[in-house]
Amino acid sequence: MAEQLMMRGFWGPRQEKSDDLAERLSAFCRRLGELIPGGIVHWLDAQDAAVALASQEGARAFVGQRFAGLADDEGRLGVVLVASAEGAGGMKLTFSASAGGYSELRTLKNNAVLKIDVPSGVTAQAHAELARECFAVLVEEWEPDWADLTSHDLWDAIRDKVQVKSRTPRAGFVTYLSSGRREGVPVDIVAPSVATADGGILIGAGTGSEFIGQDRVAQIDNALRSTPAFEPVPTDRSRL
Repeated sequence: MAEQLMMRGFWGPRQEKSDDLAERLSAFCRRLGELIPGGIVHWLDAQDAAVALASQEGARAFVGQRFAGLADDEGRLGVVLVASAEGAGGMKLTFSASAGGYSELRTLKNNAVLKIDVPSGVTAQAHAELARECFAVLVEEWEPDWADLTSHDLWDAIRDKVQVKSRTPRAGFVTYLSSGRREGVPVDIVAPSVATADGGILIGAGTGSEFIGQDRVAQIDNALRSTPAFEPVPTDRSRL
């Protein structure tokens, strides 16, 4: 039975043109194809039609169609992108994003989410290494304010050990915090972490053969919960 991992990134108001989003999307899909064992067979849109998202031309057409379907007053909110793919080795990927927009509504956050169903038989080390690499691609290409590498199994395991609010970050097997949030991370936090090229931090991004444990994730979440590192995602452009 496959295990599903989720990689999620969230950010506040950021208006972007169709071509800007297409550039992010094509680079994201191309780099994922380079990481998935055997490559990606094809990407499909929400209607199961093949789309060449790894190419700039294909991504431009895909994103442009989504913008073209918006009413005049909807363009500032950005677009919803949905696609899925299969890896040559049976790995399944599902991608969705709400991006390119600006809204002060708390419920409308820009986000990018990648779900990967990992086939059984993949070793724990290969599983963790691939997930970390895919997560790094999401962070680098979509430039979120915060992001996590997580799973429903992890959420269920730590549900009673952490307090989660809808607009605040939460810890995962790996947690990304932007440069501004990194300043609020306590220096004594106990977890392997590495700095990112943009000045942010990846907590839990060690080189071990497996993810950090569920109890460690809960400890990290509780340690950061009351710090500036876990402040709500901004809805006001003045805070960006």
